[in-house]
Amino acid sequence: MVLSYIGWRVDEFTCDGQANFWFKFTNILVNTAYRMSTSTTSFIHLFVYGTLLSASKHPMAQDLRQKARLLGPAFFPGRLYDLGTYPGAVYDPMAQTNVYGEVYSFTESVWKQEQETLDDYEGDEYVRAVVPVQTADGLVDCWTYLFKPPTDSLPLIALGRYFG
Repeated sequence: MVLSYIGWRVDEFTCDGQANFWFKFTNILVNTAYRMSTSTTSFIHLFVYGTLLSASKHPMAQDLRQKARLLGPAFFPGRLYDLGTYPGAVYDPMAQTNVYGEVYSFTESVWKQEQETLDDYEGDEYVRAVVPVQTADGLVDCWTYLFKPPTDSLPLIALGRYFG
């Protein structure tokens, strides 16, 4: 039996006997392993790539640092565009470039309280979506805000990193 997950094929599935499951995913570009905890505490992950990065002095970034735990750097395949005072990301699993940022972890209760505030902050130009994000520990499904309008006339941030 072949399992698939958002364009990824599961090649191996094992359990280490300590309630941790290991999956080996294969994709055209990436071969990696992902450790999934079976903890009963539910965590929600948010990938940020612009004004919410941990180095930002923006009040929303400061609020995020107080309410969520920074897990570390991460990336997903796609393109990052310069919109002036902030960037916009487009997820594209076939892209030859990446969007670099950070992953934050929320408890489910805090996420429920904060998601409307984050939606309002990001505005109508963005849609909140779940994308597979590569971290040092493997792939993690994360909410992120993807840019909706056409990008044809926008300048590409070639390195995929926003330095605001």
